[in-house]
Amino acid sequence: MTRRQELLRDHRKSTRNVHIGRVSIYRRAASWCIYYRENGKARRIRIGPDRKEAERRAAEVNAQLVHEIPSAYGYERVPVAELARLWLDHHELVLRSSVTTVRRYRAAAEHMLRFVREQHPKLMADGVSPRIAESFVKYLRRSKVAPNGKAKGKKRPLRDNTVVFILGVCRAMFNYAARQRHMPPYAPNPFTELGLRRIKVEDAKPTPILTPQEESAFLEACDPWQFRVFFTLAFTGMRPGELCHLLVEDVDLAGRLLHIRNHPDLGWKTKTRSERKVYLFDELLVVVRALAGGCAHGPLFLDRKFASGEERPPLGSKDVPSLIRKLHARVAAASEDIGEDVTRDMAERIAIRFWTDMGATTPKQVRREFIRVAKKIGRPDLTCPKLWRHQMATAMQSADVDPFVRREVIGHTRLETTRLYTHTRDDTLSAQMTKVLRMRGDALALARRRTAVS
Repeated sequence: MTRRQELLRDHRKSTRNVHIGRVSIYRRAASWCIYYRENGKARRIRIGPDRKEAERRAAEVNAQLVHEIPSAYGYERVPVAELARLWLDHHELVLRSSVTTVRRYRAAAEHMLRFVREQHPKLMADGVSPRIAESFVKYLRRSKVAPNGKAKGKKRPLRDNTVVFILGVCRAMFNYAARQRHMPPYAPNPFTELGLRRIKVEDAKPTPILTPQEESAFLEACDPWQFRVFFTLAFTGMRPGELCHLLVEDVDLAGRLLHIRNHPDLGWKTKTRSERKVYLFDELLVVVRALAGGCAHGPLFLDRKFASGEERPPLGSKDVPSLIRKLHARVAAASEDIGEDVTRDMAERIAIRFWTDMGATTPKQVRREFIRVAKKIGRPDLTCPKLWRHQMATAMQSADVDPFVRREVIGHTRLETTRLYTHTRDDTLSAQMTKVLRMRGDALALARRRTAVS
């Protein structure tokens, strides 16, 4: 055998396919590749020019397959933009998160997509490293937005709370990517590595709390329509949207209860999807009885013009089954007009208009009236009627109401959320500290003797 034949034989041996368990190694041009099948899919991975490295990787993957754990290459690569679309569709079509929640998630994800388009075009989801995530944080710190999305508003930097929310959304999106096998099986979430809990929130808007005197002055400044609305909000802690979607059928005067319910067939659900009851104490019972006014059907809190009797709502005094049929007819007509099924966003807009035709007041009107009354008492800084939820949570803390009862009354799913609505008044702090002093009487008596001597 000639020297040339020996070299050719050795070359053939060195480039021959090798099997390591379920994994094959083969040469393609100047690179070594590995081949295997996982979950019914063929996977071909280019390793590089080093055969020893290819054998090492093949042995590693074979061990993972034998022990039936995800292989190091067992994932489907997707661009970041495609991952965002899949994740939002998961919330929209699988989890059926509320339209408002999906809208907020989409707005937060858009910041990430804009960052990718500007600085990392064609970036794949598995290519987002902790360093890129940190660059994204710096990008957010430099970004400026108009408050409330106003196109012509003066732009300002993102608040710390907004930055933390956006990063939390991105972390959830990449957790979804890991579950759906769009990330390497053992790769950490790049946004978890940031340590979101350690990000300081320094520019959050303080939540104002009314003193007992201001609370009384506010209700005193209300006209009859405003008083019924804000007195109910102040002593129930319900959300303005929940108040606007109460029906006369939700009132149980005999049992002294007001039921905050979901009305899915009428296009309304509570924020947490959970239902609860409100106790009608004497004064609130009088207000609710006056609102019902002997009616058997329809919204409990009517728009001002309908409440005064100036006009009659187009869909007033109809029972719930009739209203459901009419709403379904409107959705069907809208679907026929566009030639396809209406989206959830379109269905929500139709439902909002439908409740207006029923005669119900709206959260926007409640907010406008709240601002008017706040200006009357010299508090133009108050612009959000959700203040009454904070007032109720704080009052329950001052009254030593059990924290779990507070959570139930306010309508939260987690006690941690209720804590954010609870503020410690000065008199509550004083009263609680007085209790502490009583428990430490001996040490306090000694302190009195020492201070008296000095």
